[in-house]
Amino acid sequence: MSDLEKTLQRVVPLATQLRHELHAHPELSGQEVWTKQRLMDFLRTHSGLELFDRGHYFYALYRGKSDAPAIAFRADFDALPIEDEIDAPYRSQCAGVAHKCGHDGHSATLCALALTVGRKRVWVCLMSSILASFMRITIIRASRLKRCRCWLGRFV
Repeated sequence: MSDLEKTLQRVVPLATQLRHELHAHPELSGQEVWTKQRLMDFLRTHSGLELFDRGHYFYALYRGKSDAPAIAFRADFDALPIEDEIDAPYRSQCAGVAHKCGHDGHSATLCALALTVGRKRVWVCLMSSILASFMRITIIRASRLKRCRCWLGRFV
């Protein structure tokens, strides 16, 4: 079995469980207290990344061994004011709020990526989409991220 296969065997079940937890506990934009804490706890437990709490969002950093430019990945973690209609054990437990936008999956996938990094300087940023436009400017201007040459993620 390859190293990649071993990593996937370990990471995919963790990310799937995280996605189900996020789906069951959706929070509207600007109200993601539980969501942010759960994501930070997950990364603290399963990765060696440094976490930086910035109020409504946080980012995680893997410090590589070289001075190569950083790569940043981001995902939103807010939900929508829509009733969840799925029939699954991880159905939304919050009336009128659901992850119909896929942000639960995006955040879980980004956390899975965070568990697999190891060779490059990588920034992982999770936030509410309402902050995305503001964060786009703030993060790019932030002195810690000036060496970041590549952002992967969608700004709404």
